[in-house]
Amino acid sequence: MDDVEDLVLDIAWRDYDLCFSDKTNLENKVNIILVINGVLMGLILTSINNINRQLGILAFVLLLVSTLFCLISIYLRDYKYLNAMKTWNDFENDKIITVPNQAKKNVFATIDYMAIYNRKNYDKMAFWVKLAIITAIVSIIIVGASLIINQDWFVNCIIALFKK
Repeated sequence: MDDVEDLVLDIAWRDYDLCFSDKTNLENKVNIILVINGVLMGLILTSINNINRQLGILAFVLLLVSTLFCLISIYLRDYKYLNAMKTWNDFENDKIITVPNQAKKNVFATIDYMAIYNRKNYDKMAFWVKLAIITAIVSIIIVGASLIINQDWFVNCIIALFKK
């Protein structure tokens, strides 16, 4: 029976570690989005005379919204972990230190609870990161369009098309 319990504990730890790895990757994406948003905000503010103002303001607002979504996802990054001393104290209180199978089951239940909690939290965080990415991409497209629209050659091409 010990082999089965050890296998279940190994699976539980693997799930726990996988969720932690996913959360770390998601946090890295948030950091990248925040850097991109900052660069684009700086670009918009320093070149407001070279871009279409209305589109520039719209892109700036979308970048602010994207940044807000990133901050919400950072706020949700709470992560449950197993504390060895607390677990030992719980075992002493429950008087199961001398019962290894029960201790394994309790550790498994705790790890399983933490993995479920962490995965739900990851899903919430991923939702906000997805919204941040979408709004950042839309604002990048708007900044590009506003740069092109404000160029003389583009305006001359549009006028030439309508004259024919």
